[in-house]
Amino acid sequence: MNLGNEIINIRKERMMGRLKRVRKFEAMGTGGGVGMLASCLFAPDSEMRSIIIVVAVCLILGGWYLQSKREKEMLKYLES
Repeated sequence: MNLGNEIINIRKERMMGRLKRVRKFEAMGTGGGVGMLASCLFAPDSEMRSIIIVVAVCLILGGWYLQSKREKEMLKYLES
């Protein structure tokens, strides 16, 4: 049994677990943002609607950022 291979396998498992957690936050952010934005389309004009739209767009952008970061890590992992 090669200790180097065991360490590499442990690192792979840890990275995959971390990426799964990041993916959960990514899906929650984009899904919640889209849901909030869709519900604001039919709401009457108010300050609260404007604030919710801004928060929803921030959630969507945050989810996209996490997704691009995750994809870069996966590409780096696949290339090595």
